[in-house]
Amino acid sequence: PDVDDASLPVLALLESDSATLLVGTVGHGLRLVDLSTQSPLARTPNFTPADFSSTTVTSFAELSNDSVLVGTYNEGIYLYLRRLDQLTPVKLPPSVDSLGSLSILCLSVDKANQLWLGTVNHGAIQLSRDFSIAHNYKKSSNSAHRISDDIVYAIHSDKAGNVWIGTLDGLVCIACDGRVTQTFNYDRMNT
Repeated sequence: PDVDDASLPVLALLESDSATLLVGTVGHGLRLVDLSTQSPLARTPNFTPADFSSTTVTSFAELSNDSVLVGTYNEGIYLYLRRLDQLTPVKLPPSVDSLGSLSILCLSVDKANQLWLGTVNHGAIQLSRDFSIAHNYKKSSNSAHRISDDIVYAIHSDKAGNVWIGTLDGLVCIACDGRVTQTFNYDRMNT
């Protein structure tokens, strides 16, 4: 169906190059906006699978000048190649596939170029370069990898290489060595 782009709920934005804005929508996939004319582009990327237009796109993480990872709700991760204008699913190894349906709320790339996934029910997942799980930070994990909640809304890597995780129950700091070093809940942040 033809959808009025002005009425789309938007969850994520990324300027992909000097002329295009990637727009992640609720239930209408990935849309593109021409920044020079400030209007939606008539074309859509070459998608695999073809039915990606009904997907909810939640987040973006830039890997290089040419490639962007696209996080989705219940459909995992996709790789968008700008120069080919192509979007394809990322094949994840069995260790990640074993988690089941993967709903991504946020994506981030840390200073060591490792990918971090903020998920709905699986906490924060740090992936190695081959996309295998390096660490899974969850509420039920051992103390070195325990975070305050399994719903992760935000991930940020600071200049020192620490990774900050935002959950419904506060803020968590993970040091460069992978240890959880600080947890701030509402009460601690208001002191």
